[in-house]
Amino acid sequence: MLYNTAMLKIITKFLDGNSGKAELSEEAIQKRIQIASCVILLETALIDDEFSGIEKTVVEAILRSEFDLSETDAAELIDLAARKRDESVDLWEFTDILNKNYSDEQRIQVLESAWRVIYADDRLNRHEITLSISWRSCFGWSMWISSRPN
Repeated sequence: MLYNTAMLKIITKFLDGNSGKAELSEEAIQKRIQIASCVILLETALIDDEFSGIEKTVVEAILRSEFDLSETDAAELIDLAARKRDESVDLWEFTDILNKNYSDEQRIQVLESAWRVIYADDRLNRHEITLSISWRSCFGWSMWISSRPN
């Protein structure tokens, strides 16, 4: 019976999202948010199979402004996020981080930043449109975000 109780606790912790790992520090959470946000911007920039110089400049400017980073720190974040993006199976892990740690207003700001990246090269293609709709779904919104008061 002890074995079953111990196993049940492990399963419960896993399903609750705490598989025995220690709580993350605020600094670690902020780093995960930075990486997740950067992955969203990189995926947006790369959806048309091109990461132009202007797109990179816009991504760097967004990261520097949003997270108060130096030029070097922004470049390092882009490199780290690119590796994380390449290693991931899908983007859910990154949108999940933002969903758990950002308010609706903050997630809207991420989408607005993604649109800045989309329009950086003055071109809009169907892949970028589809991705922007997908982001809204990943953030748990319908296709249209209403600005009407409740």
